[in-house]
Amino acid sequence: MKEKERTAQTAVRMPESWVPRLDALAAKLSQPGINVSQAAVIRAALARGIAALEAENGLLPASNAPERPAEAPIEARVPEKGARSARKPKRTSIR
Repeated sequence: MKEKERTAQTAVRMPESWVPRLDALAAKLSQPGINVSQAAVIRAALARGIAALEAENGLLPASNAPERPAEAPIEARVPEKGARSARKPKRTSIR
């Protein structure tokens, strides 16, 4: 089994218009019983973007440059029974 890499926490500001796009990707990648988080989508996007920038700027040897951006693992969480979502769902009213 591959050893899990240590992580570092960071914060970034992004345009508000990105949030619905991230949520749409998370919903598309989620499956019944498997919830893909917004954070997992951000990690995947960053991993692909970093690999592309490295390749474009000659930071990877041509033989190691990916043909397409590298896949980042999507960490899927299966919520425990009775677990509450960290994000409050938007309330809608039916009239």
